[in-house]
Amino acid sequence: MNRSHIFWWSVIGILCSMVLFGCNERERTNPFDPHNDAAVSNPLNLHVRSDTQAVYLDWDASDSPDLTGYNIYRTIQGDSLQLLQELPDSVTSYIDENIQLDTTYVYSLTVRGDVDETSFTMFDTITPGPTRWWILASNYNSLSQFSHDGMHLYTSYNVYGAPEYLVAPAFRNLLYTYDRYNGTLFRHIPGESPAVLQTGIYNVVDMLYGAAPETLFLLRNTGDVEILKLQTNSLQTVEVPKSITAGTINQTGHLWIGAGGTLYSMDGSNPIAQKAKEMPGGQQITAVAANEFNTVAYLGMGSENMIYTWSSGTLTLDTLITDIPYPRKIEYNSHDHSLWILSYTDSKNPYSIYRYDGNVTQLMYSGGKEMYDIAVNPVTDVCLTADYDSGTIIRISPDGVKRYYHEFPGKGYQIVVQQIESM
Repeated sequence: MNRSHIFWWSVIGILCSMVLFGCNERERTNPFDPHNDAAVSNPLNLHVRSDTQAVYLDWDASDSPDLTGYNIYRTIQGDSLQLLQELPDSVTSYIDENIQLDTTYVYSLTVRGDVDETSFTMFDTITPGPTRWWILASNYNSLSQFSHDGMHLYTSYNVYGAPEYLVAPAFRNLLYTYDRYNGTLFRHIPGESPAVLQTGIYNVVDMLYGAAPETLFLLRNTGDVEILKLQTNSLQTVEVPKSITAGTINQTGHLWIGAGGTLYSMDGSNPIAQKAKEMPGGQQITAVAANEFNTVAYLGMGSENMIYTWSSGTLTLDTLITDIPYPRKIEYNSHDHSLWILSYTDSKNPYSIYRYDGNVTQLMYSGGKEMYDIAVNPVTDVCLTADYDSGTIIRISPDGVKRYYHEFPGKGYQIVVQQIESM
């Protein structure tokens, strides 16, 4: 090999080395470079929320020097992502008004640069609808509002005292809470200071709301019901011969009250407690639910691990479900006529949730450490519960699919769903 060949091969080798080592050791400053760790570790925190009119998106501004704008993409019910809107770099929010209620939308946000666009790295899913969830966290003295789909925390309010019970009237922008330590009843309008309605009412085991006329029923374990007419703020006491353990009110304003081993019936507009049925062996009623027609009451019997039905028409008591460990709460869903049951299993894995569809009883969730309540959305048929021990919100659909919200600021004690608009 002559000297010229050696020279040119040496030059080529040096150039290749410079390219290889230069590429490997270059400083990655381009935020749109997928290999740039700085870009990957700087998410824009896309957040979505909704009401019945629109979906609202916001995000943190990108600090990229090459930023020219943002692109918003959307997919409906699992279709491919489509470009929804191009926005300039000065905008960090967007309102999507082209929505349908009870439809699931997935949004993604990308960042545009001078010559490139980031990949899809930020996603958020939401289902707008005519309801919202409220969760009362007694240990944090907070009242939190969640989205229709139960997976987006919108806002939290501080509430006074030690709130234990909550009701949320349909189509009203207000709530009522009961403070067990001070025996005080409050009215809450979100964003305003709470108003005291009544004081000195103690030993309450549940609070129910009747719409016509607007009435609060406070069930007490001392064996009486405190009835507050909200229009006049007048209080009436109705005696029940035994200590109250459970109760419910249906859509017609009729109450069913479990007091020890006896079921009582009460018309909310004419509140007189009438004995409906003595339970076999005097077993204590631990949970009560009723259908919307006031024809059937569902009774949980903790010591027998059973659920009975009581027919107000035939005056018969029948066994509905067996082998439900200590039913603590029964929720009747008027939309699909199913029952959701919160039960206490054992000290190792205490709480489980069952669903009865009219024919079959299915275990929907097990292993809850400390659960006090369940609620069912009559629009979506979804059940929401909270594990008080971990502070986790658990969403369970009728097909058994579960989703978890792990960032709840407190421990959920009571859960209610509030309808804010008709479908």
